[in-house]
Amino acid sequence: MYRGLVNFARFSISRNACAPEHFRGLYVPRPREWRLSGVDGTRRGFAAPERWCRRDLLQFETAILKCPPGSCRGLATRVEGACDDSSALGKEMSRRLNLENMHERHRALTPAIAASYREAAEVCLSRHHVPPLEVTLSDNGSDTSGEVSWKIPDDRTHDAWANDTDATEAGAYGCVIAGLEEIRGLFAVRRAETGTGADYYLGAVGAGVHDLEDCSRLEVSGVDAGDRSLVARRLGQKIRQASEGRSSLPALAGVFGFLAKLLMVGDVPESP
Repeated sequence: MYRGLVNFARFSISRNACAPEHFRGLYVPRPREWRLSGVDGTRRGFAAPERWCRRDLLQFETAILKCPPGSCRGLATRVEGACDDSSALGKEMSRRLNLENMHERHRALTPAIAASYREAAEVCLSRHHVPPLEVTLSDNGSDTSGEVSWKIPDDRTHDAWANDTDATEAGAYGCVIAGLEEIRGLFAVRRAETGTGADYYLGAVGAGVHDLEDCSRLEVSGVDAGDRSLVARRLGQKIRQASEGRSSLPALAGVFGFLAKLLMVGDVPESP
């Protein structure tokens, strides 16, 4: 299966500007193509290579950051020919749960909400671990490794999130949404209504602005202390809950186990 690199440097390019929006790695099971516009209005595109090493990533970053306003021609050729260093790929391209500035990427999160989710996640993670932390990302039973980093919260932040239930719930929102951004390329686009069996609607970049036709429902839960079996049981509960929601949209559930260092995601089976 083609594993193109998408959202690695998701940026907007017009005839008068070249501005990177953010810079991160994300693999998805379908090809994507970058579209570039030059000063003369011509457009070029290229498909991201299947394998990247550190050299290619640096070349790509440099090409974007040094691209002068209105002059993006030649960028594609500057990053072609990725090396076939699979060992470097595994080390450099580990998945990352990005809890920072989530409001800039997720339409459903205002700056205040995103900040509260990040704070809660930092408190919950700091109960059991120190950063950076390697976590397991389980998507429908298929496990990969990832990493999450955070700032150690001060006493005031711990006191503000002294209610363990509230902190675990809010922290799970942040970690699950960040995890689905990384492993599936999905973003929170709107809060779900009561009775839908879900917490958020997810979609690709740009989805959910006018309607939810191409979106999915997401049910979230968090487990503070417990092993993988407890996280798996909670995921099963949330999948059943989402299946009973009053909505025809497809659904998935996600549970983050803070002590277990584990994100588990599962799709809700469609009704016959």
